Amino acid sequence: MDIRRLAAALLIAAVLLAGCSNDVDAGGEAAAETAADAAPETEAGFVVGYSVRIADFSREMESPVVARCGDHEMTNGLFQYFYWLEYEKYVDEYMDMILQGGIFDPFSSLARQARITDDGTWQEHFISLAFATYWDYQILRQMAASDAGYSLPPHYEYALTEILDEMSGEAEMLGFPSVDVMLQTVFFPTATIEGYMEYFEIYISASAYAEHLFVKGVDFTEEEIVDYYLMWLSHDYDFEEDYDFIVAEYVNFSILGAMDVLRETYPLTRHMENIRLTDINLEEE
Repeated sequence: MDIRRLAAALLIAAVLLAGCSNDVDAGGEAAAETAADAAPETEAGFVVGYSVRIADFSREMESPVVARCGDHEMTNGLFQYFYWLEYEKYVDEYMDMILQGGIFDPFSSLARQARITDDGTWQEHFISLAFATYWDYQILRQMAASDAGYSLPPHYEYALTEILDEMSGEAEMLGFPSVDVMLQTVFFPTATIEGYMEYFEIYISASAYAEHLFVKGVDFTEEEIVDYYLMWLSHDYDFEEDYDFIVAEYVNFSILGAMDVLRETYPLTRHMENIRLTDINLEEE
């Protein structure tokens, strides 16, 4: 997430939290209702789905591993960034519809809101998206590590070295006392710059190699382009007028295919029982 996306996330957080009850000060027991595959009761109180109250989220909840891909482990702390960025992207795109009462209620627990299109909840939907993005990133990083002639481009190296200064400036401009407090507003109560940098390094390395693959392109014949066009794009695009777009789509299709082949070697193993997420209004029936 670059600084512009961070600013957008802060705006979304401000809008959504303005309508929430203050879970930090909320009293009483959390509701005992749980999803079929919910995590067990903890010292922090009953979870709903994979949720705990904002006030109950602790640093100890960051440590358990929620996924493995090859030699890489994804802790619950790292998972928070992937989860909330998927949520932020969705809300950013559909903000008007959401605030008009469509799609889901941002002022109620996501663990209690079922999606119309399937049997899961909105919380489970964003969990699935977070895992999918993490898996994509790790596959791309594995491809980069196996590419002997590849190195991280200078502008991505620059992003890694400058992000701390940029975020410090953004925090000061927005009136936050520190970067950590800004990140805790956007993500979860125990977020830190060190934790965010773990996410950011994964994001940068994966994004850089994805760009490298797209610019490098793939070898193809005109017959392959025609076959791809007839199968997927002929109803909406003209072959001659939209040729460059069709080639770009074919390159992207080929890259995704190569990634899918590698997934067989580097599967993603999920440990759902270790997921803990902050949620709002868990006491509501």
